[in-house]
Amino acid sequence: LRTESLIARTQIERLKATEAMEGAALVAAYRMARSRRNEVILPFTYQLNEYEVRVTLSAEMRKLDVNLANERQLSDFFTSIGMDDQEAVELAAKVADWRDGDELARPNGAEKGDYGGKAPPRNRAFLSLDELSLVLDMPDEVLTNHRDRLTLLGGYGTTNDDVRLLPGTRVTLESGIVRG
Repeated sequence: LRTESLIARTQIERLKATEAMEGAALVAAYRMARSRRNEVILPFTYQLNEYEVRVTLSAEMRKLDVNLANERQLSDFFTSIGMDDQEAVELAAKVADWRDGDELARPNGAEKGDYGGKAPPRNRAFLSLDELSLVLDMPDEVLTNHRDRLTLLGGYGTTNDDVRLLPGTRVTLESGIVRG
């Protein structure tokens, strides 16, 4: 009975914390929607019962969209994370071959015949960042260490940190418990 009671209390606390974080994100979204000149100051802290929640904004356009980036942008990204130039060019071509709609390998790229017994290119856009791990010769470190610099949500193929939020910019509201 004590164990069941402890489990129930833990689940209730987890639910309350989740609701506090979701509520804070909704408040931030509402404030942004009602603002005439994007006057909402983020990050901001929101108090809900015993939980203090911090809400921040992450502009997806700061990230490299692996579905929209061209080979040059992909290659630049790979060199920025430490790959040598030739390795970066080859990997960028393999990513481009994965998402293009044909079975023709581009120079330095890879199509179905190059994959041997591995899962062949899908010849469509990536549906998840995890799918990048299926690209031929994709180092594990790309997703393990640099996932936060990649997106499928409409980044503009840039890693520029000087981002101004323009109408239509896709953003992600992130919330987390500060104190509770």
